[in-house]
Amino acid sequence: MKLTCATRSNGDEFVITLVGDADLTTVDQLRAALTGAVAGRPARIVVDVGGLAFIDSVGIGALVVASHAARQHGLEFVLTRPRGYVLRALTVTGVLDALTRAGKAGAA
Repeated sequence: MKLTCATRSNGDEFVITLVGDADLTTVDQLRAALTGAVAGRPARIVVDVGGLAFIDSVGIGALVVASHAARQHGLEFVLTRPRGYVLRALTVTGVLDALTRAGKAGAA
């Protein structure tokens, strides 16, 4: 399945809504959307994964890298609405709390 990355800016918040699969075949598209969000330097980046049916380790890695990049720039980064397979994958890999807990660099 393909990946759709819909983006919108709402003042200091940038929202990326993902639909489809985040995997090896779509990771470049995912990285581009995440990199663009971080480059825009909004106060808060929200990645809505409620529409993702599948995510593999490459997709998870892209989210983790973007989260670190955002926080290095003092931006808040949070993943919302993980469910089904995506929720399980994020839980098993141990990144669910870090990605779904809003925070900036230096935040507990």
